[in-house]
Amino acid sequence: METRSVDAVNNSNFYLKRFGFGKTLIKNFPDENLNIIVTIPSFAEPNLQDAVKSLLNCIPPKKAFEIIILVNQSEVDEPEIITQNLLSIEKTEAFFSSVGNPKNVFLLKDFNLPKKHAGVGLARKLLMDEAVRRFEMVGNKNGLIVCFDADSEVEENYFITLEKFFLENEKIEAAGLHFEHPFEELPENSSERKAIVDYELHLRYYIQALKFANHPFAFHTIGSSMVVKNSAYQAYGGMNKRKAGEDFYFLQKIIPHGGFGEIYETKVIPSPRESNRVPFGTGKAVGEFLNQKATEYNTYNFEIFKALKPLFESSAFFYDSDLKGFKTFISENCELLYEFFEENNLWLNFEEVKKNTNNIKSFEKRYFNWLNAFMALKMVHYLEVYYKKQPISLSSKLLLAQLELDIPNNLSNEDLLRVFRNLDKKNPLLEGIEII
Repeated sequence: METRSVDAVNNSNFYLKRFGFGKTLIKNFPDENLNIIVTIPSFAEPNLQDAVKSLLNCIPPKKAFEIIILVNQSEVDEPEIITQNLLSIEKTEAFFSSVGNPKNVFLLKDFNLPKKHAGVGLARKLLMDEAVRRFEMVGNKNGLIVCFDADSEVEENYFITLEKFFLENEKIEAAGLHFEHPFEELPENSSERKAIVDYELHLRYYIQALKFANHPFAFHTIGSSMVVKNSAYQAYGGMNKRKAGEDFYFLQKIIPHGGFGEIYETKVIPSPRESNRVPFGTGKAVGEFLNQKATEYNTYNFEIFKALKPLFESSAFFYDSDLKGFKTFISENCELLYEFFEENNLWLNFEEVKKNTNNIKSFEKRYFNWLNAFMALKMVHYLEVYYKKQPISLSSKLLLAQLELDIPNNLSNEDLLRVFRNLDKKNPLLEGIEII
């Protein structure tokens, strides 16, 4: 197996020279059989040691793995952030001592990230770029770069499932792992439990509603639950430096090319608690729900997805249409979207798709590269002007009814969440409730 020094990798690797950010974080040479690297950004996280403990308690994979942690903050963060970060390091180092200081776990810190870019995106990028260096040193193009969060845990079959999945699916470049917030651990009837149940139900409802509308890129994009091959990470330009939503934007570079998979044989267990560490996301949403003292989370009106469905499911029909025919179809079948296309001058995009394709397969590929998951979300937000948000329980039940699933009408939101978890896993059975 080819082996190269860190300096040689930094100087010769195209990705690192053009897109890499920061310097080498780890100087020592990795195990020549290194195949999985779990990357964990940690910012003011009090339970970091629990996340690491969960990983180390997993059944080990056949090949070597590493865990790289970056406790980070910006050059201008408040003193209490520094205090919490130092405490996290102290507690995690104490845990390492109690288990014999594992050699494949690296606890790093950077308390001077540039103010302009500091955030979860940059922290993930620094770690994932370091994973590139580690894999390139041992010549492993197919090494797995795994994203994880410092407040999450995993099932014990985590590593062996990752290893087996990519061994059996060689064409898959990246994947999302099944996730479930542990709401059962929270007190019954508590606001915190209600908040996380409703928010996870919202996440799953949105993906299932997009699938109902026949969008081909309806996948969860959760930062703690994604994995990408070293080669693909480099080919698609690596992680971005966004302060939030970095996971969504990163995976949208990969998903349209068809090499994205879903892993359901294990699961990630994210924290259900509120947090203000990022501008949006689970922790932020839970906090806002609690602060507003809302009785139920409001989500996208189901009528929005019924309005989008003709646009997404008729891509083959549009191959034989000219611009006039496309405009007529949108006007007759998606009247409200016609204004969206007009306001954003999107007719030119349709003509561009038509001009650069000569068969239906290439047309549909370009069509959904244009109307991708990001554009779908923009259209959803546009249609909110006409279709106001509604309680998540109502939207969920309307979708399930449209899917003709035979379920009771009086399900609680917790039961609805269990139904949607099973839908995501493509498992039509829920304990005690048949939904086929």
